[in-house]
Amino acid sequence: MKKLKKVITSTLLMFFAFLFFNCSECNNEIPRARVSNMSKKNIRVTIKSSDNDLEIIDKIESGKSSNYKNYDSSKVIFTIILENNVEITEEVSMSFCSDYEIIVNQDNSIITSSSNRD
Repeated sequence: MKKLKKVITSTLLMFFAFLFFNCSECNNEIPRARVSNMSKKNIRVTIKSSDNDLEIIDKIESGKSSNYKNYDSSKVIFTIILENNVEITEEVSMSFCSDYEIIVNQDNSIITSSSNRD
């Protein structure tokens, strides 16, 4: 009976250890990104992915963000078009298991932040 308890206990411990380590790792999930407009005016965004797909977001209002969108793990070019038709370009190298946020500040500078998904 003691051997059976040891086997059951060992099996349960290995099972929970497997679940813990397996659930905390990203399994090569494709990256995703969004654009946040912290400037005082509306912006437009053109997004060009590595396979030359082009996406246009006609308007992101001041203080708002676009929805997250998935991209291939590669370089993606974000072109921000300000209301006075000035263009600011940001190239982002995206990698698996990461979320990216391209932030347009009040002074029209761009900051890119990333975080890893667990």
